[in-house]
Amino acid sequence: MTDAPNSSTMHNASGNLPETQQGFALLLVLWTLVLISLIGTALLAGSKAATEQDAAETLLATTQAEADAAIQTALYHLLAGGAAHWGADGRFHAITEPDLTADVRIQVEAGKINPNTAPPGLLTAVFEVAGLQTPAAQTLARMTVLWRTPPSLAQQANRQANISLLATLGTCKPAARPMHTLDDIGEIPGMTPNLLATLAPHISFTQKDMPSPHTRDPFMRAVFDRLQTQGGAPPIQGASTPQREQEDTAVDWAEHTLIVTARVIRPGGHMLIRRAVLAPQPGRSTPFAFLSLGTIRQDQL
Repeated sequence: MTDAPNSSTMHNASGNLPETQQGFALLLVLWTLVLISLIGTALLAGSKAATEQDAAETLLATTQAEADAAIQTALYHLLAGGAAHWGADGRFHAITEPDLTADVRIQVEAGKINPNTAPPGLLTAVFEVAGLQTPAAQTLARMTVLWRTPPSLAQQANRQANISLLATLGTCKPAARPMHTLDDIGEIPGMTPNLLATLAPHISFTQKDMPSPHTRDPFMRAVFDRLQTQGGAPPIQGASTPQREQEDTAVDWAEHTLIVTARVIRPGGHMLIRRAVLAPQPGRSTPFAFLSLGTIRQDQL
């Protein structure tokens, strides 16, 4: 009868395992510990990142709210009389209150080109000053007019010219509606990104009036100089011409689109600039209609 193996025998058997198997088991243990450590580190890092993101979002929302409050404050002062009145003259006013510190200014939107209303001759001069040769500028001006014009009106106005222009587009069809953003203009064939970047500071989609020939904007002055050289009629027909030294903002703000810009700087160098474009509504319970409101710049937020 065979004796059962005693504990000493079992210990000797386990101690006789190949060294490669023992090293592999130890390696598994070490890798398991490393994996657990990595998981723990990832959880901690994720928690920290989420906390930092929440803090950044809270800071952004708070700063935006402060900028919007500054815009509302500026509108209050615009309507106020006496010493509390702020003019739409483009000057920055400092707001320093226990819960709000900001700089804000009010401007009359003037001296820009509205691509939805500008006549072809003015558009041509704008595109020429922006760098296009005359034939290309004329074609782009016609294309811009076609892009903003409803189909029924486009067919009635210069039908043969529009048909030939449409033929160059192939499958690309005009939007046939007013443009509201720079992206809308960017869709016009012939409008390159570089050209659009040059035009952007001089474009308005809400300005109702044609720009004054005596604007202080060097770009627009060059446009009117080119129109005069070419013998083009001034774009302001039947209107009194302002004096050369008169500012574009020296007009009745109640009859023009307004731009209110608020700049908020937080401790640590966090800055945010918000801009509102408004249409005055004299005599109504709500004196201003917001046409747009958005952040145009933010740093370290």
